[in-house]
Amino acid sequence: MANLSDVMSQRSSIHYFSPMRYTTMKCLIMVFMAGAVLTFLTAPTQGASIAGYWNLDENGGSTAADSGPLGKDGTLGGTYAWVPGISGSGVEFTGLMTGTDGWMDCEDVLGNIGMGDLTISLWVKSVKAQNFHILYEHGHTNSPGPGINISNDERAAYAGLRGQVREDATWDQAEEDGYVLDTEWHHIVLGRDGASGKVLLYRDNAKVAEVDSTPMDMDLTGTTITWGNVGDVTSGVYHNFGASAVLDDLQIYTGWVGEGGIDFLYNNPGSVVPEPATVALLVTGLLGFIIVVRRKRK
Repeated sequence: MANLSDVMSQRSSIHYFSPMRYTTMKCLIMVFMAGAVLTFLTAPTQGASIAGYWNLDENGGSTAADSGPLGKDGTLGGTYAWVPGISGSGVEFTGLMTGTDGWMDCEDVLGNIGMGDLTISLWVKSVKAQNFHILYEHGHTNSPGPGINISNDERAAYAGLRGQVREDATWDQAEEDGYVLDTEWHHIVLGRDGASGKVLLYRDNAKVAEVDSTPMDMDLTGTTITWGNVGDVTSGVYHNFGASAVLDDLQIYTGWVGEGGIDFLYNNPGSVVPEPATVALLVTGLLGFIIVVRRKRK
């Protein structure tokens, strides 16, 4: 016959979780569930990942470090100068139309993107009236093959801000007709969003143009990215059509960051859009911290 101590020992092992521990476990489960829900509702990005990021905060030299996962540092050339940027320093490119225009070249960071989503983000301000500002050139859009381009034309007959995505002779061009850059800072975003089937162009946190996205198989492997200028492989002339503008905070994402991501970039110059996993960790950690503090006070 079991004695009283044996019975109490069995009860202790069977009811291992005390009411307080059980309540704590429920609280933790609720924390993780709340974190997941809040992440879904508040995450600024739709699953985009940074592919290349040149913050241009070196403020000197001819190299612009890429803090993205591939480390494709940029090389500066031609006529350029380090100046104050939208965040830290930036680079002023001088478009002289003489072959000595400024530029920054780096290797491709998107690879074989196919019909995948993408986002290009940059800050820019004009420093001199110019017929044509090439702000971003990926691949060689004056020749056969895939390419991406962001430009601003000041000529009266062609004035406008344009974003283009190309495969061979097929162009998807989103254009803000008539817009001309001025000497204030502006945030420009070009993206392709598969969910909506659109190529979209944003300026200063507002959508200014969109076009239907044409099915195309884009393979940018081995191409060159040029900021502030263009290379034309068909004529063999490079870096002769540059912008007269200051560029800063250059970012490329695989995936479309969405309007939440654009809003984040516009209001946080010098920062990269957080990925959903990062947001989930921050939300969950904050909720957990609040619960632990409240329990300790009781």
